[in-house]
Amino acid sequence: MNKENIRYISILIASILCSSLLSVKAVNSYDSYNIPYDNSSSGLAATNVKDAVDELYPIANKVKSVKNNISFFNSIFSDYSSPINIIGNPLSFAGIDTEPFISDTGWKTLTLDSNFVHFANNPSKYAMKYRKKGPLVTVRGSFQMSPSSSYNGSTLSEVRVVTLPSGYRPDRELYFIQKSSGKTNFLATVKKNGEIRISRIANGASYANVNDEFWFSIELTFAV
Repeated sequence: MNKENIRYISILIASILCSSLLSVKAVNSYDSYNIPYDNSSSGLAATNVKDAVDELYPIANKVKSVKNNISFFNSIFSDYSSPINIIGNPLSFAGIDTEPFISDTGWKTLTLDSNFVHFANNPSKYAMKYRKKGPLVTVRGSFQMSPSSSYNGSTLSEVRVVTLPSGYRPDRELYFIQKSSGKTNFLATVKKNGEIRISRIANGASYANVNDEFWFSIELTFAV
């Protein structure tokens, strides 16, 4: 079921409830047979709220592929005690929109390996973070070597920066070319175990020796 169909269902259900202009505690109660429903614009055969909901239930079942359709439908009818929400804003009735069907963890800050720190100039803005929205994981931010890093002065070769937690790891090794200080770039490798490793700090035809003033920037997205 596509987003337009899901939105149509939510609007249609909201219109059923709005048409009654009543605070309905439970649609399945006997009284709901006595609440008239105008079916002229919806195409439903029902003439009361109870029958209209019964007609809509099979449609709602088609939302299985997005999430648990039962909890979806229950969440719609859990707001009957708040008719103001229904009448005042029917298009967002009970918080229904297409976005809630896509799980989103929001941005979370990563804990870096001890050899690295978040970009010192503005760590709150450029801190290394990760997020999963639907099946896609995004990692972004900037970092530097810590002053005490054992890799200071080296060209780096498969050095671990951070490890992504379980649930955010790819099913195969992935490679990304990323930007670093000046005109340099580097290879970021995302391992199946969640490790993000960096190497080969390219500076033209040669490789650069890096220190704690050297910055690295990452922005990558992959499916899990």
